Amino acid sequence: MDLIIRSGFGQQDGIGQRDGVGEREYDEEGEDRDEFHVDMLAQEFTDAEESIRHDTYPESDDEEEGRGRGAGRGRGAGPERVFTDIGRGDGTLWKDQSFYNGVAFKESVLDYALHTGYNLKQYRYDKDKLGFRCVGDKGNCEWKVFAALLPNASLWKITKYIDKHCCTPNGECEMFKVPVIARIFLDKIREEPDHYKPLRIEQIIMERWKISATRPQCQAARRKALGWIEYEYEQQFARLRDYQAEILEANPGSVVEIDTIKNDAGQDVFNRFYVCFDALRRTWKQTCRPIIGVDGAFLKAKIKGQLLAALGRDADNGIYPIAWCVVQVENKDNWLWFVKRLKTDLDLNEGDGYILVSDRQKGLIKAVELELPQIEHRMCVRCWRNRLCTPYVARFLAKEHDKASECQVHPSTNGCFEVTLDGDKHRVSLQNMTCTCKKYQICGIPCEHAYGVILKRTLSADDYVCQWFRTAMWRLNYTNGITPQRGARHWPSTLGENVHVPPEPPQPGRKKITKADKKRKPGVNESPVKKKPKHKKRIMHCGICGSDQHNRR
Repeated sequence: MDLIIRSGFGQQDGIGQRDGVGEREYDEEGEDRDEFHVDMLAQEFTDAEESIRHDTYPESDDEEEGRGRGAGRGRGAGPERVFTDIGRGDGTLWKDQSFYNGVAFKESVLDYALHTGYNLKQYRYDKDKLGFRCVGDKGNCEWKVFAALLPNASLWKITKYIDKHCCTPNGECEMFKVPVIARIFLDKIREEPDHYKPLRIEQIIMERWKISATRPQCQAARRKALGWIEYEYEQQFARLRDYQAEILEANPGSVVEIDTIKNDAGQDVFNRFYVCFDALRRTWKQTCRPIIGVDGAFLKAKIKGQLLAALGRDADNGIYPIAWCVVQVENKDNWLWFVKRLKTDLDLNEGDGYILVSDRQKGLIKAVELELPQIEHRMCVRCWRNRLCTPYVARFLAKEHDKASECQVHPSTNGCFEVTLDGDKHRVSLQNMTCTCKKYQICGIPCEHAYGVILKRTLSADDYVCQWFRTAMWRLNYTNGITPQRGARHWPSTLGENVHVPPEPPQPGRKKITKADKKRKPGVNESPVKKKPKHKKRIMHCGICGSDQHNRR
C-alpha cells in the first residue's frame, strides 16, 4: 500500500489541517522542494552508458548482493544492511547566482552551512526576498547573502553577497532547526524507520557535518517526518483512482483494478489493488519460459497488508515481473481473485503447458485447483531456486567442464551416446536435448554428461542450449518496457470518490496477551464491589512504657 506511489502530492498553504480526528502535518514547502530536486536531477543527467566488453560477463544478482551486503565478512556472519548516503550539494554561492525558486536558494544556503559549519541564521522572510547572515562572533561576523525574485522573470537571483567570515565554526547553526532536520532525513526515515532513531540521527549530524543537534531536536524532527509520511499515506489512498487513470494513459492495454468496500459511513475503503502491465504481459508470453512463480509478502509499514506477485524468468535467469496485487490478508478469497486475474490476462485457459511454482499455501492450492486444474504446480524451494537458477550459461558450463572432461563417451544408434562418469552410465541424446540424469531437461543447459559428449565431438555448446537462454531471446525480454508515470500533479482527474485507508487487518499467529488478560477473573458468585483487605502495617510501641502513641524517643 505504501509502495503504490511516493511523495509529491500537491499541498496547500498552511501548517496543518483538521480532519475531525486530529491535526495532520505536511511539509508546506514540499511542492517547491520536489520541483527543485527534479531540476537538479535534470542538470546532472547524462546519457552516457558503460561500454560492454565481449569477454566480460554481467554480474549476477547474487554477486552484487554479496559485495553490497556483507562482502568480505566472515562465513556465517549474515547479510549486512547497507544504508545509502544522504546526498547534498557542495554549497557553492556567488553573486548573481540564479535559482529555480526560493526553496532552491534556501537549500543552497543550507548546503553552504553544512559544508562549512558556520552559524547561519535567516533574517529576511518575505515571499519575494530572502536573506541569511552569520551570527558567529556574537553577531559581529560580516558574512551575508541576500536573494530576491526578479520582477520580470520567474527566477531568483543573489543580489548581495559578502563572503567574509571573522568567526570560527563551533558546531552551532541556528538555521539547523527541527523542520530542516526532518526534511534532510525524511526519505531515510521513510525507508528505514527503525534504524533512524533520534540517537542515530544525532550521531549522523555530528559525524557528517560536525554540527551539534540536541536529542529533543532529533526526537521532534523524527516525529515531524513521521507525521508528513502519515499524511502522504492518506493522500495516496485518496488519489488511488487518479493513479489508476495515469497508469492506463501511459501504458495502454494494461489492466489495473481497484476493489473497495463500503464502511458504515458509506465511504469507499480500500480492499484490493491489481496491476498487470501490457508490455510485461506480452513480453513474458513471447520470450520467457512458461513458468510462473507466485508468492506473497508482508507489508510492514504503517498500513499493513500483503503483496501478492507473479514472476517469470528471463533468458539470463533473472526475475521478470508479470503482475502484482495488494490485499488485506493472504487467504483463499484473495488468492482466488488474484489467480482469476492471472488466468484472464495471461490467457492460461486451464493451465495446460504451464508450470506454477509456489510455497503451496493452502488458499493458493485451492484457488489453483479451481481455476487452473491442468497446470503443473510445484514447490518453490528446489524447482525454482536450485534447478532453474542458472544465471549465466558460460559460468554454468565452466563448472561442468572438469567433470565433462572425465567422461567416457561411446556412440550408439539413433543419435544417442553412452556416457560413463565415476562408474555410472547415462544415455544422452543431443538431438532431443535429453539425458537420463534429468538435469539437462530441467535446466535447459547441457549437464556434465551431455557436455562431455559435446567436448569429445568438438561441437559448440551454444547450439545445444535451450532457446530460452539465448542472447537473442535475452534482448527480446527487454525490447519493450513500462512507460514511466508522471508526478501526482500531472495525473488525470477522474472525479471519482476518494478511497479511504482500511482498518488494520487481523494478523496471523497467536494473539498477544495483554496485562488486562493476565488479571485474575472474578468468580461467578463473587461480589463485583468486594473491597480488597487493607494491608496491615506494623504498630510501633514505646520501649519504656509500652504505649502505641509514641516511641521511646
